[in-house]
Amino acid sequence: MAEVTKLITGCAGVLIGLVAGFGLLTLLMQQVGGALTDTPALIVITIAVIVGGTGVGFGYLALWITGAVYEKREKAKREARKKRSFKK
Repeated sequence: MAEVTKLITGCAGVLIGLVAGFGLLTLLMQQVGGALTDTPALIVITIAVIVGGTGVGFGYLALWITGAVYEKREKAKREARKKRSFKK
């Protein structure tokens, strides 16, 4: 179950990152007035770095948060088990 949760969370993070990356790219294109489209290689590199980078970054952040929550939950379960076994 935890692996499915991580997969779904990672995919959702990447999708949100891609949307944010396209938004950032739109803002950048508005600021430079389309000057990036003069050289096709520059626009391809810019799109790959901005959109891909934010997608990967958001995906990694989502997985890191999911992992931290999962570890906290596991630690709480171990502590509860330890307390129950100590009381007996």
